[in-house]
Amino acid sequence: RLDFSSRDIKEITQQIPGLNQWFNMRRYIQIDVVDERVALEMWSLLVLVLLLPSCFVVLGNLFLLRGKVSGYSQTVNIQVLWDSFGVCIVVLMVMLLPLQFNTGFARHKKQLSVLKDHLLFTYKQSVVSRGSDGDAATCASTKEKYEDLSSYLDAVLLGIDTFDKPATLFGFAVD
Repeated sequence: RLDFSSRDIKEITQQIPGLNQWFNMRRYIQIDVVDERVALEMWSLLVLVLLLPSCFVVLGNLFLLRGKVSGYSQTVNIQVLWDSFGVCIVVLMVMLLPLQFNTGFARHKKQLSVLKDHLLFTYKQSVVSRGSDGDAATCASTKEKYEDLSSYLDAVLLGIDTFDKPATLFGFAVD
């Protein structure tokens, strides 16, 4: 678990290797989800195709047996509609899954931007707290660490922009 809540740049610097591991794990998850997404798409399509005969059963019972409505046909209609309702809920949940992935991955970019702002605030706070009594070597070292961290975060954000691919459903991006 990464903790960037510190106000000391040295402590934040020690967390950077974890950021690299996080970025690699994030990419792995995006690549790994592709297999499951294809399986979900195939099963969703199969379920929707198998739902068509159920719809024809209900329509047949309603229109063909209009004058001869019996308790049996009403029971069949209720059961088929209940099953169809459950299947539709599952299909809707499958359709919302890529949206949840995309929302989570977009949140990562916002969090990295906030982390960059936190680094800038920490750097400025350390410069102000040292004031005129800080030696030039320490101030230069702190500035160098801040610039290294800032450029590293810029590189991570650029990597996310470059390699990010939104999750899709049936080939369509869900945003």
